[in-house]
Amino acid sequence: MTLGASSVIVASDPMTRSPKSTLLERLREQSEATRAAEAAARRPLESARRDISRRLSQAVQWLDEAVGYLGVIRPSVKRRFRLTDAVTFDDPRFDQGYVAFRRLGLGDSELLDHVEWQYRLVAATPAVARVGIGGVAHMEERLRTALLKYDYESEQDDKGVVRHGVFRVEPTISASVRFQPDYAREVIGVTLHNVDRFESLRLDFEPEAIGEPALEDLVNCVLGDSDRFLHLAPVALAGRGETLAGRGDTGAADDAGRGRRADAATRVDAPSRAHSPAPDAAAHGAVRDRQGSSRERK
Repeated sequence: MTLGASSVIVASDPMTRSPKSTLLERLREQSEATRAAEAAARRPLESARRDISRRLSQAVQWLDEAVGYLGVIRPSVKRRFRLTDAVTFDDPRFDQGYVAFRRLGLGDSELLDHVEWQYRLVAATPAVARVGIGGVAHMEERLRTALLKYDYESEQDDKGVVRHGVFRVEPTISASVRFQPDYAREVIGVTLHNVDRFESLRLDFEPEAIGEPALEDLVNCVLGDSDRFLHLAPVALAGRGETLAGRGDTGAADDAGRGRRADAATRVDAPSRAHSPAPDAAAHGAVRDRQGSSRERK
């Protein structure tokens, strides 16, 4: 057959195709398989993160309502808060409190970073502590760690030498409960400060344990009716869990000095300076005032 001058012959032999087409197809398939596997692995993690945040959101609503009622009732707290023999407050009254929360930034704006319940107890009378001049610095540090406000004056002898320091301590106890989720470990750390004594304690809860029964136990713990909440989860200590088993129930006006030093190593170091309620939460979270409901601040 005679071909015209303008005719073009197209090769149909598969061996003449670009070898890249087969390689690209193989890479495309591997990429799609990898993406699918990664998406499948992310789904359980994202679901767990959302579940933790959802439980904390429910805790905010429950606690916000409970704190509102407590602020009206102002019940007596059946506990003894003892710093020293002279600085001891028995059966203080619940005065006021609020619940605050803060969200994570960037792409995780719907997840909660923490929830905090700040509240204040008020005892009947101030405390007066008179210490030797050599013990003044130590007493000041203990009062600051316990978040207690005080006035100080020195006492001199007949020769004008300062011999003693006198601390007049206000009968107001600042306390807090902070829920701090660890999304990587899938636990919720709960730190109690000045709740059952002048110390801090952190417990690590499984997320599913933070529900209405646990929150009821928490309120009962704050009011001194029961210490069951302290036994619901292991104590967080240097990355390992220790329980409070054998510690015994310390509610209902229990003597703070009795049986309370045995587990001192499980306690979290308290802040080293005076503290005003929830400065961080007030700036970044949602705050419940005395008459209003919880609200989020940007």
